[in-house]
Order: sequence, then structure tokens, then C-alpha cells
Amino acid sequence: MSDTFVDLYLKHTNIYESPSSFWKWAAYSTISTVLRDKCYIKNGDSLLFPNLYVLFIAESSGHRKNRPIEFSESLVNQIPGIKTISGRASVPAILDELARTETNNNGKVIKSNSATFFATELSAAIVNDPEGMKTLTDIYDYKQNPYKHRLRTGPSFDLQRVVFSMLSGSNEDMLHGLFDQTVIRGGFLARTLLITPNEFRPSNSLLRIDHDALKASREILLQHLRKVAQLTGEFKLEENAVEEYENWYNPFRQDYAKKKEVSGIVGRIHTHVLKVATVVAANELTQCIQKRHIEQAIEECLSLMSNYSIFTMNHAKTEIGSIGGIVITNLFETKNYMLSRKVLIRNNWQNFDVDLLDKALIALEEAGFIVQHVMKDGIHYQLTKQALDMLQ
Repeated sequence: MSDTFVDLYLKHTNIYESPSSFWKWAAYSTISTVLRDKCYIKNGDSLLFPNLYVLFIAESSGHRKNRPIEFSESLVNQIPGIKTISGRASVPAILDELARTETNNNGKVIKSNSATFFATELSAAIVNDPEGMKTLTDIYDYKQNPYKHRLRTGPSFDLQRVVFSMLSGSNEDMLHGLFDQTVIRGGFLARTLLITPNEFRPSNSLLRIDHDALKASREILLQHLRKVAQLTGEFKLEENAVEEYENWYNPFRQDYAKKKEVSGIVGRIHTHVLKVATVVAANELTQCIQKRHIEQAIEECLSLMSNYSIFTMNHAKTEIGSIGGIVITNLFETKNYMLSRKVLIRNNWQNFDVDLLDKALIALEEAGFIVQHVMKDGIHYQLTKQALDMLQ
């Protein structure tokens, strides 16, 4: 398979100090933005659009969270018909912007009520307004009927087919003033994909860059993004993709009934999975969502679950030793002492993220406690005789 937009995006940005987790989700957000209100999945009586709320959270400026946001905005601004909003704004002003018609470089009027809000510091970009945050929560979900904006002051208007996305960054301290309990428990947090750094990249002064090569790479990237932006209409799931989704979703929902979780992210994660599956399919320029797209989306979304402990205080056990113990226990309680990577992740989404799981698995392999098997349905891990002798 030739390089996709995300492949090229990650290669192009490999020189920068921002972590790959930020670049990957910025790439997903970029695809989501150019799909805007043209692509959807039929979801019962309604339509599910692939709009995403993505928030980068990093404790220090050393993780360079601004650059991926700014770079993605600069790319989508070169695609005709895409509406973007940035800078400091109140939520009513954002709604005004959504309602406004624009003219592109070819003189064509853009009537779409679809847009993406780019904010390198969310708490500074959004004027602190509890009612405004409720509105952002509300417009995340597609409305079959016109969204009516009626206030005593200011203009009145109806928004048709609102599809709103957001790519933003912040840190925990800055968000304290914006993320009150209403935001955390009222649904905004559950609608937002929280992305944390997965690495600390080596330094690069960027003073020895081949700018001609960088320019050529960027142009190739734009060519691929233009192809993604041409997709339109319904995305359909193959039968094996539906089966994969249901095999995960049905037991996950049953398990959810037993969980006490205040942010609502667990109850919303299945929607994120379908949206991300649409994005990863679009990345391959196909509107046929296949089993592998669902598998990737499930793993991507579940790997974020531990990030929400920042706000919910339901801290997951993320130390590698603790994760190793969980893995060994899971394997020991299974027939033939073997499980697939996919099942390990799905069974333990509340205990660890994927990056720390990988580190724990490497440590267990090096210690001789597990062995890896490559099978048709993916990687499996099995306890070794050495591990079983110790356990028994």
C-alpha cells in the first residue's frame, strides 16, 4: 500500500520536537476538518459525521503542543471550501462565524455551517463563559433540525447541518478556570479526545533544514489532502467490520453498567470509535470501512482512556511493573495461557494505556516470562514454561 496522508504527515513532521502522539491526532483532525459535512455514517434515523474535538494536554512547553495545531490549520486553509476559526472568541461569536457565508478564491459562495476551531491555548481562546461551554457541548452532535440561535441581544439566525470540530491545546493548570464540574460532568469532556505526550523528542534547532526538500514534502502532503477532501457521501461498513464493532461494543456496554465514571467518556467512546474509523478509512481514500479500520479505531480510542484521570481523579495504575502483573494474571487465567494483543487492550482499557502496555510487554519478553506469536488475526502473547513454573 502506498503512503497515506497520515504516513506522509508523520514523515514531514518528524524533524520537529512535538511528540508523535500530537502529530498523529493533528493529522486525524486535519482529515476530519476537510471531510466536514460532506461525509457521514447512517446511524439509525440520524447521521454521524466525523467531526472531532481534540485537546492536547502537556505539562510543559517543552512538548511543543502549538506547532501541530498551527501546521494543521495552515494546511486546511489551502483547501477550497474549508471554514476555519481561530484567535480569541466568545462562543456566540463562533456561532456568528458559523452562520456567515464566505467567498473562496474562485468566487464561489461557501454556505456551509461546518467549521473547525483551532486554539493553541484553549483557555485563552475561549472567553470564559459557562453557558458558552454548554453550547460547545451541544453543537458537537449533529442536529437533524435547524439549530436556532435566539438571544435578546444580537442577531437571530438558524444554522443548517452544523458540523463543528476543534483542535486545541492547553495544560492542566490553565484549564482549571475553564473546566469546572459542569464541563467535566456535563458532557464536554466526554466529547473531547484528550491527547498526552507519548515521548520527549530529541532537540532540533531547525537551523540546518533543507527548505527546498521541506517545501516539496509539504506540496506532496497537500496533494494527498486534496484527494481526501474530494470524498463525499455515505461511508458504509463491511459486514466483518460491523461484526468486529459489535463483538467489542456489546460486552463493553455491559461492562459499562458496572462502572462508576463521572465524565461520561466511557459512555461516549463508541461514538469516537466510529468517527475515528471513518477518518482512518478516509486516510486510505476509501468510503468502505473495513474490519482493520474498526480495530485501529478501537485501539486508538481505548488507549486514551487513562488520560481522563487528570480531571476525574480516577487514577489508573500505569507503572510498568503493575501492568506486567495485570498481563500475567490475564494470561494465567486463560486457556493455553495465551491472549491476543487486541483482547488484552480491550479487557484492560481502564488499567493502562497502549504505550505503557508495550513497554511492559517488552520487559516481560526480555525476562523470559512471555513469548510472542504472530497469527492471522494479529499478535498473541503466551506465558512461558519459566513463568508457569514460578506461578505454580
